[in-house]
Amino acid sequence: MRMINDKNIFAAVCFMLFLLPAIVLAHPESSDMPDAVAETDYEIAIDLKPDDIVTRNKLGNLLYGSGRFNEAAEQFKSVLRLKPDDFYALYRLGLVKKGQGRYKEAVIWLKKAKKLKHLPEIIIELQKLEQLLDKKR
Repeated sequence: MRMINDKNIFAAVCFMLFLLPAIVLAHPESSDMPDAVAETDYEIAIDLKPDDIVTRNKLGNLLYGSGRFNEAAEQFKSVLRLKPDDFYALYRLGLVKKGQGRYKEAVIWLKKAKKLKHLPEIIIELQKLEQLLDKKR
């Protein structure tokens, strides 16, 4: 029969303090699991740590990829409330607005992202949006 002693208690406390949080707050790649499972995992992680911008960006990206633009926009806006200069959230919010057909708003968000990183993808998206806006006029 095993006795409960200080060493066993210490080991249990170490497990709970150091290993358990790492397991609970781990961020598995969404490519490793079905979208519904990844979404649930990200939501749980956000419930445990609401200011986790990495997980919010991942969830926003997943929602964007499945065409759930309003929900994706909320995640990216949450990131921007926590970190107003988050390039990824600015860029993805621009793409979300484009997906919603809100081209003028998309241009605004993409220009903010472009100020942080002058990438060819952003320039191409802005050119596409200008063409779409010209067609509307």
